[in-house]
Amino acid sequence: MKNIKVHRTGETRIRVLSPQTKKRGNAPSDGAQDVDQKVLAMLVRVGRAAIGSSQTELGKRVGITQRAIHQIERGTVRARKSTMNNILDALHEKGIRFEKLPDGGLQVILPAKLFSGRSS
Repeated sequence: MKNIKVHRTGETRIRVLSPQTKKRGNAPSDGAQDVDQKVLAMLVRVGRAAIGSSQTELGKRVGITQRAIHQIERGTVRARKSTMNNILDALHEKGIRFEKLPDGGLQVILPAKLFSGRSS
């Protein structure tokens, strides 16, 4: 897959393109509000799966319900900025990073330590 690359350091990079960016060919400006809601949903889903957390566990960690996590991951609600920051902080604590790309897409960077000890 060309959107998933294993870096020489062992970290995995997953490229996520915004549907808006693909259609319009323009990059969003800085700020979480400018990133397409479906892309944010995918980032939360990928990050949560990478740390091996259930929706319930992540919800408890950030102080919201499992249902709220579910709705955020589906892209059916726009989470408050403080909620998204709490979710992103919880993922950052596990070593997951997010990087904005010049074309408006985003990249999820998963540290190699997340995969050590897991069977393939």
